[in-house]
Amino acid sequence: MTTATGTGTGTATGQQVPRVAIRSVVAGVIEVAASLTAWLAMGGLLSNKLDSSVAFFGESPEVHPVHVTAYHHWLLVLGLAVLVTFVAHGSRRGHSRGRGGAYAWHGFVLLAAALSAALFHVSLPTAVEHSPLQHHQDRPVCYSGGDSAECVGG
Repeated sequence: MTTATGTGTGTATGQQVPRVAIRSVVAGVIEVAASLTAWLAMGGLLSNKLDSSVAFFGESPEVHPVHVTAYHHWLLVLGLAVLVTFVAHGSRRGHSRGRGGAYAWHGFVLLAAALSAALFHVSLPTAVEHSPLQHHQDRPVCYSGGDSAECVGG
């Protein structure tokens, strides 16, 4: 297909490659890159979860605000990557063969992303309000260890 209007990109044989084919290739590359980015983001979520919940040598794990911020950033990257995979795949024209398998793959990535977001969730611990200890002035103070009849409850 040769054209004088320049609607395609020239090849060595002087023929033109249709822009639709170029867009399809670019969309395919974006689709693969976004799928790989989604898996990278799931790995980032796992790494962040392990960083916030695993401690060694007698330390107790603590969730810091930086862990929550990292969780939200990885979650944003993951959501955008999954969205881009579907949009890029939908924009590919002329590749009707094999679309079912590709949509199944993107569905699997979506399911894995949802599971990763739920399983690797990181949030700051909520403050639990405890009622302050109440001293009852009407009861005598018991020093006998609770085995005396003069102590309440014992």
